[in-house]
Amino acid sequence: MRTLLLLFTIFLGACSSVPRAPELPSETGYLPQRLTRKLVEHWSAKGYPAEVSGRPIRLLNRHPAIQQISTLTPARDFAKDDNNKKHLGTVAMLHHKDSPSGKPITETAWQFTSQPGTLVGRSEKDGSVTLTAFDFRDQKQLDGYSLAQNHELSFDYAEHKEDSPLASFFSLINPTKWSNRRGFYLATEYNPEKIPLIFIHGLLSTPFDFKKLAARIAAEEDLWDRYQFWYYFYPSGDPWVISAAHFRSDFRALTQALDPDKNDRPLRQETTLIAHSMGGLISRLSVSEQSERLYQQYFTQSLSKVNYPHEQKKRLRQQFLFKPLTEPKKIIFLATPNQGSGLARGPLSWLAKGLIRKPANILRNKTNPSQGKEQLPEEALTKHGMDLLNGRVQSVTGLRSDSVALQALNEMPVRKGVELHNIVATLTGTKAGFGDWVVPYKSARLSRANSETVIRGTHWLIHSKKTATVVIGLLR
Repeated sequence: MRTLLLLFTIFLGACSSVPRAPELPSETGYLPQRLTRKLVEHWSAKGYPAEVSGRPIRLLNRHPAIQQISTLTPARDFAKDDNNKKHLGTVAMLHHKDSPSGKPITETAWQFTSQPGTLVGRSEKDGSVTLTAFDFRDQKQLDGYSLAQNHELSFDYAEHKEDSPLASFFSLINPTKWSNRRGFYLATEYNPEKIPLIFIHGLLSTPFDFKKLAARIAAEEDLWDRYQFWYYFYPSGDPWVISAAHFRSDFRALTQALDPDKNDRPLRQETTLIAHSMGGLISRLSVSEQSERLYQQYFTQSLSKVNYPHEQKKRLRQQFLFKPLTEPKKIIFLATPNQGSGLARGPLSWLAKGLIRKPANILRNKTNPSQGKEQLPEEALTKHGMDLLNGRVQSVTGLRSDSVALQALNEMPVRKGVELHNIVATLTGTKAGFGDWVVPYKSARLSRANSETVIRGTHWLIHSKKTATVVIGLLR
């Protein structure tokens, strides 16, 4: 008897996992929001049958960012729907037929093919029911009705699909293991008429931390029409000098793949970076000149005199004797430790040394791991160079105020034509106040910045509405 009761309970649970088919009105017109939501949830759970409640149903696609929709994921499976009863439709993630998991562009760049959208239900004159997909980022209204929307939906879905919920922590303590995920993630297909807006996260962080800020920017219709959203991920346990080298090489590979003829003005001349914390150092180094100042902190000899294989010399040149990126026009810094952070000393430094595993060989070729095993002659390296190349430098120790990388960065001029806008948080919201718990105000200051805004908040000001307001103003 107990076995039968258990089987019956399991059967009921399985049945309840599929929402009941809703009763559909016979009158012609748009379906109410709640009814549309129930219809979408039932239809997708049943595997997209040709009929629902005895009524033929078909999907119409008016979403400009996805050519052919094969499946969809209702918002209730991973996020909140738009519950404004005055809005039309229900939000969902829409998946492309050929590449539902994303499309590779280069070895370190991918484009998301699943897109957020609004599904609007309608009862038609012929007795059928239609579900029409729209992109609420491009189209806000339909026949006088505001479309349902949720600009955080893509982030919620990506977090839902993420295998490791603690990615920010594990990519810090074991950067080598996470290096295969390093690179650019494009929210939509590349548009040569839109400006790339690149989000670069900081220490103990991932692009997920930009969810609130990116959603608030995307909700501004004029900014969505002007910018395309790119996110850069790097394992934050690696020295930020090396992460900056990776950022430059990954960006150059991406721009070459997207615009080989160098004709796209928005990409080539107007790219904008939004960088939080350590991401700001990566951004600034990537547009700075006189890289020999950085090289001299780690090497005692001219690279031409160093006895080392040609391929490894080439990699060293890319990392330490580089030319600045020419594409970025504007960088918006958020709580960046431009002069270092006091927390990078003492207990936090000891903890980092105990937790963060040795970074990968910075000379190792990703596609040819055998390269980079040769040893540089010790006489060619300074003590700091020995520490860096032997994996004794981590991201945290590189944030100390006496870091040679920071010293070199602050001596290197930024390329002409780049606007620098610095947003600083303090607990009091004033310049005389405390820092943001991580970065003191004096450290966050950047004398060469075109503008500085001090807001009241903590180091995680990227979640603040006030920060979004300032950033939106700078983007216009």
